[in-house]
Amino acid sequence: MQDQNDYVKDKIITLLNTPDAGKDQFRSATVFLLKEYEILFQQLRILEAVRGQQKETIDKQNEKKLLHDELVKALKSNFQRLNSTNQKLKAANAEIRERQRILVRLVGEISRIQVAGDRHSLRNMALIKMESARTRAIEAVTAQIMLLYHYSSGNESHLAFLHTCCSPFGITATMFQNPEQIRIKLMQLVLDDPSDTQTPKTFHTNDKDSFLSSFLPEETCFSEAYRSYLDILKRFQGSGLPSLLLDTDIFGLFLPVLEIRKLGMEMNLRLTAMDNLIINEKLPFSEILQQAFRQACLEKSSQIQILEDLKFNPVFNTNSKIFSYVLRDLIYNAIDAGATEILVSSSEEAPSKTELPRSFSEGAVFYLCLGDNGTGMTKWQVKTINQYLSGSVSFPDSLSEKPGGGQGSRSLKDFLPLHRASCYYVSNGSGTRVHLFFSQTDIMGGQPSHHP
Repeated sequence: MQDQNDYVKDKIITLLNTPDAGKDQFRSATVFLLKEYEILFQQLRILEAVRGQQKETIDKQNEKKLLHDELVKALKSNFQRLNSTNQKLKAANAEIRERQRILVRLVGEISRIQVAGDRHSLRNMALIKMESARTRAIEAVTAQIMLLYHYSSGNESHLAFLHTCCSPFGITATMFQNPEQIRIKLMQLVLDDPSDTQTPKTFHTNDKDSFLSSFLPEETCFSEAYRSYLDILKRFQGSGLPSLLLDTDIFGLFLPVLEIRKLGMEMNLRLTAMDNLIINEKLPFSEILQQAFRQACLEKSSQIQILEDLKFNPVFNTNSKIFSYVLRDLIYNAIDAGATEILVSSSEEAPSKTELPRSFSEGAVFYLCLGDNGTGMTKWQVKTINQYLSGSVSFPDSLSEKPGGGQGSRSLKDFLPLHRASCYYVSNGSGTRVHLFFSQTDIMGGQPSHHP
């Protein structure tokens, strides 16, 4: 720019020092000079604009720096406040957890006390009912013995047979003359289950939960005496004795009492188990299945067979009672459908070829199938139960149309979400297959663990 100024200056001086310079030449130089100065002025404005932008940029940077410093100061202050708040929250959470532990412990204690009280009351009621039934059975057996005694009076062979039948129970021939002695002897009879051949016939006098505790170990056990009595009846078949003597099951009147006793014992065991409520426990699936199978066979008095094909037997962290109840209800359904066997198969993944929609197996870590050889289900029943389990329809009634039914399906539907599971029924009119897919075997989440 300085060179241009010098050039313009020299040009003007030269023109001024030329005495014969023409007006045109002077005008041309003046125009040139004006153009050069216009260019210089434009460059000056550009420089001023650049300088202004630089100043504005510097001001913004200074402003940002000031804001940054203020932000850092505010963050430090907020961090200190957050740290103080976190400390207070930790202390408050610790106090809440301690209160929760106390509350859970109190609820548990209250539940145990209440259950124990209810159990004691129900047990006493059952024992009273059993004692009443036992007394009635003793009266009926005594009456039958006396009836047969009077019927056989005067016939030595008949009386000998009657005495032989009564002897396993400790009833002698002299007692036929005094019914009260027969009652006393029957009162001393230890009522145990004749179908239980494995339970030792040992009775402890310190068992406060049983009215049999006052009986001594050497007293007659019903199971052994009744088996001997049945053998005697078989031995005398075809002997020519009257059918009234051979066909009358005198001591079979005690069997209903034993059923009441068995029911009372089962009720007592279940109520006792409720004293220690366990939300979660780790058990292999096979053990939960066996619990359900034993319970179903006992309650349904069924001889159904369970065939196991467990290619995968994971450990479930769940409420095993609820899980076994769900499986038990499925076994119930098979028994009610007349099935003689159930095939239970499992694997980590569903078979590649299945008879149900593919979406059911997505994300599954445990596949379970229960298939029976019963009469099967109708298309309407299959459709209804699948719609209910999927949540597309409400299902207040039982598929079997039994009064108060449908509880098994409700329990199944309530249980499935605990393990992010799904269930699908398939039946072609002959047998039923129940497919279950579990996305987690741990109720708290996590990967399934194997059971050796």
